[in-house]
Amino acid sequence: MERLKMMGWVSGSLLLTLVTASSLCLAQTSPGALSPGLQAKMQNVQRMMEKRAKSDIPPVRIVLAVKKFEFELKAGKMEQAESSLDLALKRLESAPGEDPLEKKIVRVQKGVKELESKGGEARLIGMVMSKLEPAVLAGDESKAEATIDTALKLLKSKDPRSEPEAAPYVRLLDKISEAQEKAPKWVGAGGDGSKLAPLSERAGQAMKEGKFDEAEKAFDEILVFVRQEPGSRKQEAP
Repeated sequence: MERLKMMGWVSGSLLLTLVTASSLCLAQTSPGALSPGLQAKMQNVQRMMEKRAKSDIPPVRIVLAVKKFEFELKAGKMEQAESSLDLALKRLESAPGEDPLEKKIVRVQKGVKELESKGGEARLIGMVMSKLEPAVLAGDESKAEATIDTALKLLKSKDPRSEPEAAPYVRLLDKISEAQEKAPKWVGAGGDGSKLAPLSERAGQAMKEGKFDEAEKAFDEILVFVRQEPGSRKQEAP
């Protein structure tokens, strides 16, 4: 079973994902229904976003403005859509890391690097931050900021696993670790790996979408198998 990679946001892969999503949002809009001025602004946003790709700091609030533009455009709210696009352009004028949310992300990135340099475990922070991308692409600024704030709180804590906000992440991480440890042994002892594959895929997709409750259910089903001897009659997924 492959390890789930939850730290991509640190290296800037989230940035590239967000930039790609923004570009698609702009490209998929029918230019025939828009004024030349609005089309020019869209192209300007796209060019400026491409330049931002050189930064490892995800342009969270810029993409939030672009997503709002997309939603309003689809709803036929042209005036509001243009205002959102103007907001994206204004935010693009600032240097990477100057926006309040971007400053918080920089603090998280530095905190993770410091934690890892001391031999600490950063998977918990990575799991928390994996919820950032779905929140941003859904246009939910409050949820995006709450995610970053949770990560910062856990980084400051002397015992992050004991924090109330960490409970669902810790529970899932423990199940992931157990599955990763036991699944290869179970398959090596004669267990049918084809029974685990769809569950692992389902868990991975749920993690990618930030649906941790669904991911945990998939891992619960995996653990039903790998906690038993291969061929045991008790191995029936719930």
